[in-house]
Amino acid sequence: MLAFSPIGAALRNRIRDFPSIVNCTTIDWFSEWPPDALQAVAKQFLGSIEMDAPIREACSEMVMTFHTTTQTAATKFHNELRRVYYVTPTSYLELINTFKTLLDIKRKEVKGQKDRYSNGYDCLIGTESKVNVMKQEIIDLQPILIQTGKETAEKLVIVTAETEAADKIKSAVSIEEADAQKIADEANAIKTDCET
Repeated sequence: MLAFSPIGAALRNRIRDFPSIVNCTTIDWFSEWPPDALQAVAKQFLGSIEMDAPIREACSEMVMTFHTTTQTAATKFHNELRRVYYVTPTSYLELINTFKTLLDIKRKEVKGQKDRYSNGYDCLIGTESKVNVMKQEIIDLQPILIQTGKETAEKLVIVTAETEAADKIKSAVSIEEADAQKIADEANAIKTDCET
């Protein structure tokens, strides 16, 4: 038993190279599967994917509809443009495998986004609870802050008064220092005069 696909030039080249394929064999063309066979194959291939039964049924019907509409479009394409486009069982199996691959990619993508949103939401909730704790601590410390502010204001008044008193003493001391310097200068002048 030999199996060939009519797509491309491979079958034509083999028949040309080996004419006995046509002369000494019986060719059975299996080009179209009936819709129930397409759906059964889709159910078999999609059986390994984790999904609910109604969704699996809808997906198998969807890929079967894609394949049958592609066959219809290929016939229309042939009638209008006189070009043959082969829709084979292999292309149907490729369609199912592509669907499975894309479904897996999209599920991982959606799961990743869901995990990111979930982590972000958890962080927001955790931050909100921490902010509430800090807010309560600030509210609890506010009376202490007011009391400390009052004590600081009282100490500031005392320091201001003491600074003013110190300034008065400083000015008096500077006057006395100037007088003492004057007397010291006079004494030095007398000393210098005596020494000469």
